Amino acid sequence: MKNALNMNTKTYATASAVREEFALSRYAVVREVGQGSTGTVFEAFERKTRNRVAIKVLRNSLQANPRARERFLREVEAASRVDHPAIVKIHGWGSGSDTTYIAMEYVDGQPLSKLLSPIAAFPLDQTVRIVHQLATGLASVHRAGLVHRDIKPDNIMVLKDGAVKLSDFGVVKLPDSSLTQAGELLGTLHYMSPEQAQGKLNISGQSDIFSLGAVLFEMLTCKRPFDGDGLGAALTQRILQAPVPPVTTLKLGIPSVFNAIVARALAKDPADRYANCDEFARDLARAMPLLRLG
Repeated sequence: MKNALNMNTKTYATASAVREEFALSRYAVVREVGQGSTGTVFEAFERKTRNRVAIKVLRNSLQANPRARERFLREVEAASRVDHPAIVKIHGWGSGSDTTYIAMEYVDGQPLSKLLSPIAAFPLDQTVRIVHQLATGLASVHRAGLVHRDIKPDNIMVLKDGAVKLSDFGVVKLPDSSLTQAGELLGTLHYMSPEQAQGKLNISGQSDIFSLGAVLFEMLTCKRPFDGDGLGAALTQRILQAPVPPVTTLKLGIPSVFNAIVARALAKDPADRYANCDEFARDLARAMPLLRLG
């Protein structure tokens, strides 16, 4: 590949640079569609099949960092272990002296974070369907021995037909991985479980359940369960100690069964949480008839 992305003056790759970089490859880049903490995502298509794909290019400043590249490419290994409609599929990857990228399923939708409102609650029936889909997808992730570790609205894509896709396995916990060290925080603090916020190494899929519970809380109430002034130590303290208010006290019209569902998902002690995402999904499925009655 050409040395088009190795630009010291730019943190992220530009669309024009990526088009030049991929000029002779199997992919033709169309446009930039988003940026994340580790890189830029572009819409592209395969020249032979004309199938649309997404190309995620590692941030320029991280290209020469072997640890960063390994973390970036663990998304390929993680996603290849899971086959579920709610999980973004990975098609392949490439790495040269200046460029590391992942080719993945193109998702024509919007991040959940862009659909949430601080004043208008997400429609209740859509909320339950979305979180139910995510719970069943995460059950497959956990059965593959993985922990996502960064469940949040930014990483949940909502399609026009209401289907969802969970993306960004960049900080996933793989079996026997040595990349994470004790005390290292990976993920997004507002949605972290207590054990994750403390930097513990032996977290399980129940940590993802807590994070998904935080997403459910936010969709139901327009508020994060642990928010307010201050970040870092202050926010960690609230995650570890602050009680979660019943969702029915924050928004009218929510069936009371969701108080128990949210409380169990957001239990401080993993032993008090749902044992697995299948249990979480079953409770959400049982609650759906109540929405139709309402």
